[in-house]
Amino acid sequence: MGHKAGARKGKKEGTPGNALHHDGMKVTFVESPNPKREGTKAFKKFAMFRKGMTLGAYRKAVDKKFGAGEANPEINYCVEAGFIKVK
Repeated sequence: MGHKAGARKGKKEGTPGNALHHDGMKVTFVESPNPKREGTKAFKKFAMFRKGMTLGAYRKAVDKKFGAGEANPEINYCVEAGFIKVK
């Protein structure tokens, strides 16, 4: 009791699914070369980021290719790691 469904221990406020990374925000920086390990699903998802694209467009493309819910963890990890910047 007292836990949100799907909540993770140590989760920071403002991470997965939070309005801090809403659909209208645009990617303003993408690290190059791709920082993820080649051949992994993470590498393929990161390769889908484009400077100037909205997070909504990214979510739609990633969720279509990899399944619902695949985009948010990637967005949050990449923002926190500094691999992308959004505004």
